[in-house]
Amino acid sequence: MLLTRQDVIDVRESVTVAELTTAIRRLVVEVPVDEDEAGVPKASVVNCDGLYTVRRSVLTNRAGRLSDLTMRHICQAVTYALGC
Repeated sequence: MLLTRQDVIDVRESVTVAELTTAIRRLVVEVPVDEDEAGVPKASVVNCDGLYTVRRSVLTNRAGRLSDLTMRHICQAVTYALGC
């Protein structure tokens, strides 16, 4: 799941992503995503303990777009994961 804010994506060579997984453990750092909205075939979560920096060029296809509410939940989970 791409986390880098939209206004800098085009000027950055690297972006921040989080794991999207079907291994749902109901942890504070996991945010459930709507299957249709996220473009995934089965129930999944964004795991904010799994944050990575990757080259933007390796991201080739957009699966979906999450709602603003879901993104706010992801931001809260990232804050928790980083201990901020």
